[in-house]
Order: sequence, then C-alpha cells, then structure tokens
Amino acid sequence: MLAFRFKSIWSTLGKRGVELDQLISQSMISPATCCLVNHDKYRTVENEFRLTNMLSRNLREHYKLI
Repeated sequence: MLAFRFKSIWSTLGKRGVELDQLISQSMISPATCCLVNHDKYRTVENEFRLTNMLSRNLREHYKLI
C-alpha cells in the first residue's frame, strides 16, 4: 500500500512538470526512527528496516532502477 502511495504521488508530480527521473533517482526512503525501540527491544526497529528495504526494492523494480 505504501508503494502504491509513492507511485501515485510521483505520478501526480510528473504530470505537473516535475522531472520524474530526477525525482526518483534522488529520492531516499528511510524509516522514522523516533520511538521505535519499545518493550520488545530491537525487534520493532529491525522490522521497520526490513519493511523499508522491501519498499525500496519494490520501487526500484517498478522504475527499473536495479
């Protein structure tokens, strides 16, 4: 679902004249790291980084950046 939102936003920006290739190639996706360490110690943080990596791979494959 998050990948869909990125694709929708980037598509809208592209239609409004933003250079899509430049936008995509200069984008950086990172998890919000504030408040991620909680009662389960590092499990939440590890999960968020894993999900961020999966999102990045999905977008790279979609936009042929791999």
